[in-house]
Amino acid sequence: METVYSCPGSLPPSPNRRSRSLLTPETSPQAASPVRSTARTRVRRRARRQARSGSTSPERSPRRSKIKPCPMCPKMVSSNAFADHIKVHMLLNDEHGIVATRPCDSCRTKKRECRVARVPGMQGLKTLRCRCCLQYHESCSYMQEFRSVNTSTMLVHPAMDQANTSETSGSESSDVSEV
Repeated sequence: METVYSCPGSLPPSPNRRSRSLLTPETSPQAASPVRSTARTRVRRRARRQARSGSTSPERSPRRSKIKPCPMCPKMVSSNAFADHIKVHMLLNDEHGIVATRPCDSCRTKKRECRVARVPGMQGLKTLRCRCCLQYHESCSYMQEFRSVNTSTMLVHPAMDQANTSETSGSESSDVSEV
């Protein structure tokens, strides 16, 4: 038996074609099952990909930065900013940080306390930036000023050089005045 198509001169539909054309004759429900199976295949592939990546929820993207808990405070910190966050804690500690005698430009304009590292080349700290610039993700003028200086060889922060000479002379004079 020959099938008659509504359009004269049209060719019979290709068996590999997935979409239904208005010019093709009605097909049986078995012909529509490959469309459902491709949808099932897609869902299965997605589930396998999520299982391999270790992600159980579809909302979580593997490209997002991971969030870590800070060991020193209850904050959850992005892994991109984790090292700077730890440096802020270190600079707040009097053992590692000291108030700069010559504050950076942003601390001077915003009237903030400019705390810098006592020893900028110390392992785990290695920064010239002040605490506020680290905490608020701002550019610190110390970085532009002392770009050419190697941080790992520094024993005193450049903002403290003037303070060290005045502190030693000031402490000697205060000892003399007391005696």
